[in-house]
Amino acid sequence: MLRTYCHDKHTNWVKWIPNIEYWINHSHHQSTGYTPYQIMYGQEPDVRITSKIQFPDYDDVINNEPVVEIVRKKLRSKAESRNKTKDQLKKFRQYQVGQQVLMKEHKLSSAENNEIHKFFLLYKGPYTITEIYGNNTVMLEDQYERAIRCNMSNIKPYHTMVSPEDPSLCFPPDPGITSDQSFSHPN
Repeated sequence: MLRTYCHDKHTNWVKWIPNIEYWINHSHHQSTGYTPYQIMYGQEPDVRITSKIQFPDYDDVINNEPVVEIVRKKLRSKAESRNKTKDQLKKFRQYQVGQQVLMKEHKLSSAENNEIHKFFLLYKGPYTITEIYGNNTVMLEDQYERAIRCNMSNIKPYHTMVSPEDPSLCFPPDPGITSDQSFSHPN
């Protein structure tokens, strides 16, 4: 929401906090079916329009316990269905000690250096896997034999191409060449 109101002037975000807090707390959320205000206080929120217009009196106070229990069940059900489908089509890569990989870099933009993060290469390497841990973590070693601990989600296999003219020549693939394009030796 902040992006919607602050895209013109980034330093403007503070003045929008009270409005955004109000909007979030008084909006029905898809996952629960209730507003956060309703869950917390057990009643419908007093929307600003109700203070301007005279509506008929009615008792809108509800017992908070059943609402909280309903919300818990809905959230648990949504989480179970999300977890059930999350990994169905996902392939988990297997790595071996000694295998070469590329590591994802998380560089940020810098106005001072006129650098835009979208223009940085995503991966750096190659690195060699020296150890594999059970918690999806690997220990990598760079060309200077420095150890780097990294999550498996931030690495991918490193592949080299062998030149058809000279099989002893091995070099990394050019990211601009697809596999169906003909191979040309770099000059």
